[in-house]
Amino acid sequence: MEEGNPSNKEEKDSFIVNVFREEIIPNVIKIIKKAEFKTVERIKNSTQLCIKIPEPNHNQLSEFSGEVKRIERATISKIARIKSDAVQRIKSALEREYIEPHLAVPANSNLEDIQSYAVNNIKLIGLRKRKSILGKFFSYADEEERRVGQVLKKSSYRNLF
Repeated sequence: MEEGNPSNKEEKDSFIVNVFREEIIPNVIKIIKKAEFKTVERIKNSTQLCIKIPEPNHNQLSEFSGEVKRIERATISKIARIKSDAVQRIKSALEREYIEPHLAVPANSNLEDIQSYAVNNIKLIGLRKRKSILGKFFSYADEEERRVGQVLKKSSYRNLF
């Protein structure tokens, strides 16, 4: 257990635990270290403990990246369901003669354009997030991802996210 001063402990990669009873501090430190937090420092003249959050390992980063990919697929699926619902509503309106066919065709076309635009942006955001999570460990999974990566490198998208 090391003692330090509070001014150094206000870091992004750490958090403070307040222990209100002096006699349980050693047990609290043992429990924290069992939870794989290696650096636990007691702040001088207090009952506060500063715990440094360890960097995630490669497996954890891969899990985070996989979760981003899962969210990306779920979002694309949700957009497809929304488009399908809208197309069904247009068909229903045509059958009941609420709208004319000359209005339904452009509406369907607009829905298709909106869906492809949204899917493209979701893929861009997902790829950007996975690149930032994996850093040097990132590699493209397929040619479509590589194509999206080329779009992401354009100046208009570079600082977007």
